[in-house]
Amino acid sequence: MRRLRPFAVCAALIWGAAPAWGGEYLAPESTNFPAYEAAVTGIFKAAYAPDVRARAIVEPSLFLEFAVGVTQSHGAFEVFFLEPSTQVWQAVTSPDHRTDLKAITVKRCSMPIYPDIGERLVAAWASALQDVRPSDGTGGLDGDSYHFSMTLKGHDLAGQTWSPLESSEAGRLASIAYTIRSACKDGKYKLDRIGTILGEIRTRAQ
Repeated sequence: MRRLRPFAVCAALIWGAAPAWGGEYLAPESTNFPAYEAAVTGIFKAAYAPDVRARAIVEPSLFLEFAVGVTQSHGAFEVFFLEPSTQVWQAVTSPDHRTDLKAITVKRCSMPIYPDIGERLVAAWASALQDVRPSDGTGGLDGDSYHFSMTLKGHDLAGQTWSPLESSEAGRLASIAYTIRSACKDGKYKLDRIGTILGEIRTRAQ
């Protein structure tokens, strides 16, 4: 995913560039910053545990990255939220980033959800990730980069988007990610909102 920083924003404003938005659907994974993406994956390794059914890694340009996801164990579902103590981007781009990365700690929050909501969340991820398609709208000015992934029937699926419109399919998944974050971080949203968003998502049979 192209990730523009403050210096790029200033240049874009000077040259009169308009902001870009993610497309309706998720796009194939790509990055111009492999070292950064590898660091993010390492920091959020708990999001790739065997009991994780679906996950999203969110990379805001100016704030802390975070991960959310759905776990299932013995029929019980939970959603989780992970947040680092320091922005990974700053750690990777600082001169002493090797030391900084080792010093980063990760805060975790998890909350139980009803089994039907858990199954619908997994179905929503599966539907979107089985319909990944190329898109021109995959970058822009400072915003949020979203990376969705899961393992389905033994196959690893992944797709990304950049600050999608809330009314798009990708945007609704992004709204779920932020709903989980808000419920864990500051109680801004109740998890019941997830069910409302899921009702707006078209899913295909798995």
